[in-house]
Amino acid sequence: MPRPIVGVTGGELTPERQKAQHAIRSALHAAGSVPILLRPGEGTGGLDRVHGLVLPGGGDIDPRRYGEEPTADLRELDPEREELEIELAREAVARGTPVLGICLGLQVLTVALGGTLLQHVEGHEGDEHEVRLDPASALARIVGAATITTNSSHHQAPKDLPPLLQPVGRARDGVIEAVEGPGFTLGIGWHPETTPESQDERLLKAFVAASTQHAGRSAGS
Repeated sequence: MPRPIVGVTGGELTPERQKAQHAIRSALHAAGSVPILLRPGEGTGGLDRVHGLVLPGGGDIDPRRYGEEPTADLRELDPEREELEIELAREAVARGTPVLGICLGLQVLTVALGGTLLQHVEGHEGDEHEVRLDPASALARIVGAATITTNSSHHQAPKDLPPLLQPVGRARDGVIEAVEGPGFTLGIGWHPETTPESQDERLLKAFVAASTQHAGRSAGS
């Protein structure tokens, strides 16, 4: 079966973002997909040519998106990218397109589906820590463990989850680090594309497998 086409979102391609884009697209290619870049201006029409959607890492989400005024420093806001990703996430979940939200992507999924965020959490910026997974979750089955050591680097996190998302992974301090939703809808607070760990490889391959199945269903419809 042909490799599935996976859309990866992104805003302005600064040198740092180009490096990050290369990392995620290389990891997705190694996992068996054909990653393509979805840029602002295309709208949700980009979903018509992909079989899976990746919402990668980045800066912060403006709290005004979920009806709050900022109470903490906001970092690397990108309103155009933010608008695109929220629209894409909402539409992809509605269509049943597999979605993988990474770091900022976890926050995007939360807000897109009607949730809110903690505007600042301590101790999650660049540290390596353990995340405890719900043993009954799809994520735990994918990685084959009830705990995973992650390379999280964020200071926002989900607060009030929308009804479509369930918390399936938490750090020791209780911060939500992973959520699951309908079909293959997964948001994680760490970066599987930057580590050679077998658990992260299994996670990316599971997403690609779900995208392959979605491609098959789309071709048959």
